[in-house]
Amino acid sequence: MKLKNKVAVITGAGSGQGRAVSVLFAREGAKIVVADINEEGGAKTADIIESAGGQALFAPCDVSNVDEVKRLIKKTVDTFGRVDILYNNAARNRPDSPVPESVAEMPEEHWLATIGVNLTGYYYCAKYAIQEMLRGGGGVIVNVASTLGLSGATSQSAYASSKHGVIGLTKSMALDYGPKGIRVNAICPGPIDTPRLAKHQGVYVGDDYKSRLAGHVPLQRIGQPEEIATVALFLASDDSSYVTGAYIPVDGGGAGRRL
Repeated sequence: MKLKNKVAVITGAGSGQGRAVSVLFAREGAKIVVADINEEGGAKTADIIESAGGQALFAPCDVSNVDEVKRLIKKTVDTFGRVDILYNNAARNRPDSPVPESVAEMPEEHWLATIGVNLTGYYYCAKYAIQEMLRGGGGVIVNVASTLGLSGATSQSAYASSKHGVIGLTKSMALDYGPKGIRVNAICPGPIDTPRLAKHQGVYVGDDYKSRLAGHVPLQRIGQPEEIATVALFLASDDSSYVTGAYIPVDGGGAGRRL
């Protein structure tokens, strides 16, 4: 029960990594606010937690909309009284129809939408969660970046830029709020077997994409959402009480080629 009686807001919790983190945090004693733009997925995550005996609240939220973020944090405080943990995970990668991501060819609306969710959305959530954490005497923020926050990639300009920004935001917030009892760290996942990865395979690349991707990973496999969740738990709990401003690759060893 490493998170006993803690209140955790988890964005992008309706599937994949966000769901795995929500379920694990609940198992470790946290009260979970499941935030997602996908109402069906978010409600299912909350139901999974409650069916296992945990406490969960589903709060629909588009993190790129500041008014919705304000409502999310207010609803959290109204229901559970505080915010102890923010897990910034909501992300936008590529839409269902292929778009070019090299700069000259990229639609401007794609750039704005990607940055709006992946970076501005993190800022909004952190801004209003931090205000509650300061009232409560401290807290923890875990931002989900990416291995593409550590390197560039062809046809990924918007996504890679947003995730580089998340790492910069993480470092700066750690410096600003460490003296006030708030730790801020980032996770940099590599390829993880989630619905988003499956969509990417179905829309943008060939059917052997996962196999080819695994072949580039030193551990020779794609990761599972639960493997992100265990690192998230370490960062959210007192096990990492002297860790802040860090960004941790969880990518099967691929970061060794970049760092």
